[in-house]
Amino acid sequence: MTLRERIVVAVLLSLHFALLFWATVNDTVVVDEVGHLAAGISHWRTGNFDLYNVNPPLARLVGTIPAVCFGLDVDLSTIKGSPWKRHEFDLGADVINGDAVRALLAVRLGRCLCFMFSLIGAWGCFSWATELWGGKAGIAALALWCFSPTVLAYGHLFTPDVAGAAFGVVAYWRYWRFLNRPDWAEAIIAGIFAGLALASKSTWIVILPPSWLIMFCLSRHGKANPRALAVVAIAALQVLWASYGFERAGFSLGEFRFSSRAFGAGDYSGENYSNRYFGDSFLSPIVCPLPPSFVEGIDRQATEFERRSPSFLNGEWKFGGWWYYYICAFIYKEPVGLLAIMAWSLFDMAFSTKNYGWKSLYLLTPGLALVLLISSQTGINHHLRYLLPAYPFFFILAGRLVVRSQLAASIFAFLLALSMLSVMYRSPHFMSYFNEAAGGPNAGHSLLAHSNVDWGQGGFSLKSWLNRHPEARPIEVVQVHSYSMVTLTSCRGLGVSEVEQPSVFGSERVWVAIPSSCLYGEYAFEGAKAWHSIPCSEVIGGATYYIFGPDRSSLPSPAVNHVDTQ
Repeated sequence: MTLRERIVVAVLLSLHFALLFWATVNDTVVVDEVGHLAAGISHWRTGNFDLYNVNPPLARLVGTIPAVCFGLDVDLSTIKGSPWKRHEFDLGADVINGDAVRALLAVRLGRCLCFMFSLIGAWGCFSWATELWGGKAGIAALALWCFSPTVLAYGHLFTPDVAGAAFGVVAYWRYWRFLNRPDWAEAIIAGIFAGLALASKSTWIVILPPSWLIMFCLSRHGKANPRALAVVAIAALQVLWASYGFERAGFSLGEFRFSSRAFGAGDYSGENYSNRYFGDSFLSPIVCPLPPSFVEGIDRQATEFERRSPSFLNGEWKFGGWWYYYICAFIYKEPVGLLAIMAWSLFDMAFSTKNYGWKSLYLLTPGLALVLLISSQTGINHHLRYLLPAYPFFFILAGRLVVRSQLAASIFAFLLALSMLSVMYRSPHFMSYFNEAAGGPNAGHSLLAHSNVDWGQGGFSLKSWLNRHPEARPIEVVQVHSYSMVTLTSCRGLGVSEVEQPSVFGSERVWVAIPSSCLYGEYAFEGAKAWHSIPCSEVIGGATYYIFGPDRSSLPSPAVNHVDTQ
């Protein structure tokens, strides 16, 4: 790699780090981070992994290191009611309520620790593309990763999505190297990263083992050294078990109690548990090769998909979802330039297969498998972030475009520059990013919901606006979540009142701040549609908060319950 290429890599990584840090200090604690905060603290304090077991623990173990060092703790004695209830969110709210200053500082520091996951993903994209097609291709793949708004949106959180994508692509890259040089060292390295991928995102348990076995059988070296594949599997399992602290080692298959139909429970209510597959069979005494909490988490996630929940796409709410949901979300929420590059890459590969060869199979297989798997789960269509593990593979494939010709490299650079400008213009509001063709962030609420628009990240933007507008008093902030104290604590002393529904007054002159999720999204209050016709004074925080001035005499006046937080 030339000196010029090294400088470009350094600049791209520096910009990526700066954007992640900017988003870290700008965004309030988001929905899932509240639960991950409590679960991570519990893991460290008790060695138990029941909380938030729908996701493996690696990312939150890293992200909650500062919280544990600061002495934050969770009171597990307050857990009551059905074991099906997600207790981690109430516990996380208690942590923030108990000491908001330390909790918010711990979250920010924990986010900074988790930057390494995004940097590992950047390393995987750059290194694999460089080995396949040279340094320019590596820089192209790196740039696509560094300036994807979805990567930036979740790369600064201690949720598992970017960690799963990063370790997944590195695991496949190292396994590809192992297939080309099947020695013990490469086998161990591939196994370690496979274990880290599984410890970050349980989706990989469906994709990784069968695809690796097929790739091993097709490789020219695979049949010559089958014992090396066992080394890969053993190393992966050891890392996965270590991430769970070897909790409940020796747990047998017959001891499980499942709730999903996928695991043979026959009832996906989440309240009735059984073990029809293993409980009374000859398999019952066999020791489970996977951590029990890992398996139970997959079962619980399957139950949630089977139960279905309200999903939103293109202005329509319905229970369940659409097979094309993630394709639409990707088209809306990635820059137009990046979309053009992806379409160009797939077209080029389809009509120039001889220029890609078997290399494309190793990249396209996991990418397409992830897209198909995730799109098939129509029980819940909420979050584009579920698709993140597929991103790196398509970025690496797109990297080859820059080595086709000088003209191709110039077109790629132009499209990439358009993407970078669009993303930087919208920064640091990456979570609510929508491209210009989709109408930008202000139109996002009409296309998607949930974490694609408003995940509770706009509290600090509201605080900044309140500081700049002392005339906007008194002001009501609509909140419905148990963790709304994150926003309200930040705004304490600024004349803020928390309400479940905004007042529409006669003599009073009250301002109102409404989160997008309460005005348009899944937590919309009764009568929210009436507010859609009223011009708002300002939209802030990347369209996460709508500010309404005091002139709203045309609206009916509902009863209001509020709590002053001055």
